[in-house]
Amino acid sequence: MPAIRSKLALLIILLAAAISASAAENVEDILAKHIEALGGAETIRAAGTVTIQADIEILGMGVKGTMESYSVRPCLSHSDLSLGFFRVKQGYDGNRLWRIDPNGMLLILQDEQALRDQVTNCIIDSYRYLFPDDENFSMTAAGTDTIDGTACAVVELVPEGGTTCRLYFDSDTYLLKRLSMDSGSGTVHETYEDYREVDGLMAPFVTRMYQTAMNQTVEVRTRTLTINEWIDPVLFLPPSGTTKDYAFVDGFSAELIPFTYYENHIYFPVMFAGNDSEVMFMLDSGAGMTVVDSTFAVEMGFPLGERLMGAGAGGMASFYMARIPGFSIEGVSFDEQTVIAYPIKKIMDRFVDIEVHGILGYDFLSRFITRIDYERSLISFFEPDSLGPPPGARAIDAPLTHNIFNAEAVLDSLYLGTFLIDTGASNSILQKSFADEHGLREGRENLEITLLGAGGEERALLARFDSFKIGDFTIEDPVFALSDAESGIAVFENISGIIGNDILHRFSLTLDYRRQRIYLEPNGLFGDPFIKDRSGIRCERHKDGRVTVYSVIPGSPGDDAGLLKGDEIVSIDGRETADIERMEEILEILRDSGGKTLQLEIIRKGGKSSVSLLLRDYI
Repeated sequence: MPAIRSKLALLIILLAAAISASAAENVEDILAKHIEALGGAETIRAAGTVTIQADIEILGMGVKGTMESYSVRPCLSHSDLSLGFFRVKQGYDGNRLWRIDPNGMLLILQDEQALRDQVTNCIIDSYRYLFPDDENFSMTAAGTDTIDGTACAVVELVPEGGTTCRLYFDSDTYLLKRLSMDSGSGTVHETYEDYREVDGLMAPFVTRMYQTAMNQTVEVRTRTLTINEWIDPVLFLPPSGTTKDYAFVDGFSAELIPFTYYENHIYFPVMFAGNDSEVMFMLDSGAGMTVVDSTFAVEMGFPLGERLMGAGAGGMASFYMARIPGFSIEGVSFDEQTVIAYPIKKIMDRFVDIEVHGILGYDFLSRFITRIDYERSLISFFEPDSLGPPPGARAIDAPLTHNIFNAEAVLDSLYLGTFLIDTGASNSILQKSFADEHGLREGRENLEITLLGAGGEERALLARFDSFKIGDFTIEDPVFALSDAESGIAVFENISGIIGNDILHRFSLTLDYRRQRIYLEPNGLFGDPFIKDRSGIRCERHKDGRVTVYSVIPGSPGDDAGLLKGDEIVSIDGRETADIERMEEILEILRDSGGKTLQLEIIRKGGKSSVSLLLRDYI
């Protein structure tokens, strides 16, 4: 029966011990028994179309919904997933792999991993793996294993141009018990149960999909399954046109809108329908959906929907779906939207002066061509296809992966990688798998730091490299954080790292979602230092106005001075921190370039003491 992995891969993103065998079977014998168990070769070949209606549930979270899927041989597919506010359509027309997001935007998937996964999905869904004589894939016996107490014969399938997967056949029934595939968002295990006969063909009526990186299981219970029912071929084509849920106030663009650039993040005001007050949102090309602060959503009366899991910097995070009314920024208005509700304000308020109420992500940015002038702190939005490449800019192909641009770049003239383009990241990051593959931690001075993202805290090593080349541009002496995370964004396959604003702000950046490419033009900030801080401490302000040390980088001036996490900084050079209204001013004091020694009065465990902090470059 067509596997449901391709129908639920996006959802599970917003979502045994081996035994020895005395005589391992060969692939031909396993497949022959499997064909017989399914109902015979003639019955299998006769199944030209399959229509499924099912109930789905994210186990352990109480989130339930429905799914409809349609497939036609050799490889056409269409599915419609609905979890309350969250609804996604996706399909494959034999040439184009496409998706309609929860707000109605069409995306033609072009990233390499999605296309490789689709090759494998086609082979499995159409039963072509059972008749391998003239196919461009290989199958080899891989011993035996035990799945949920069931002994299984294991076969590895390696498609040309596809993703390798492992098939586990029940050694008693020879029906498929499990399929495992290392997809673009980590390893996925599909387990099949409750086989029933439909028109002579045995089909599983229960499928459980476990995404290892997210530690999340989606259960699919089939209600109806029909074979060889007529399906309109138009269903598999990507819908014509795109959603038009926005409008420009004047003409076909909104240009030169001022934004606030604070601590390597972009902020500008947003106004919601029915509310005359502006609130600040961050612009984040690394956010797969737009986010509204959950407390703000409740205060505004926005309806909340299901609780889901998603991948973010620092690991996994739970969030709610929500519907927000129309909103506007300068020059552009939006209709009602489906968004994520997450306590972003609670995280940001501790470290920045700006009261952040949300994040404008893919659902916002994908509507436009966006041009960000970091040097002048101006942003412009244009209708897609309404203008050509910016004069003097270099075009870089950047197919979307999980709704995020990814582009090739070279580190130290040696290491080619694929990097996410993330205007919501203040630091550029190297994934653990990329750093380990190339031994980037070895023989290199590094400092341990703490990164904070939607998924929580993440330990990383800060290290300087010789060069970083993207397109035609080479950046000398870049600094990257080498992540140790093994969950969240870190599990995305074939992603080497993240290019954050510490690199991006050196350019005028244009994001073209329709063409899935970016444009870069160097600006006057191209030679900026990567690390401006000279203290090695990160401070946070509490609601009562106290300023405390959130983290201290080992080997930095703060570490040399003996500062510890939790120390309350009462004064700096005799100036009370309670009288310093903005955290930004404290940050500037800690960036003094003159080799200055600061006198800090601190409170630790109720006792006061004085600390000398000698500012210096520490990496």
